[in-house]
Amino acid sequence: AIINLKVDTILALGSIVSDELYHQAMPIVVLPEKDFYLIREDDHLTIEPDGKVLVSTKSSAK
Repeated sequence: AIINLKVDTILALGSIVSDELYHQAMPIVVLPEKDFYLIREDDHLTIEPDGKVLVSTKSSAK
């Protein structure tokens, strides 16, 4: 998935084209800035079908 701060029309178009050609769309999620900057390099993200992003930190995975 691609997680971004704002809607990027080129990325959205790429996801649509990928879905049409390969039947595999790239999920794109837009997060508010305050939430986006809470994500750290080693975090594991799960994106639910409704677009909700769940974050598991490296320390919580142990």
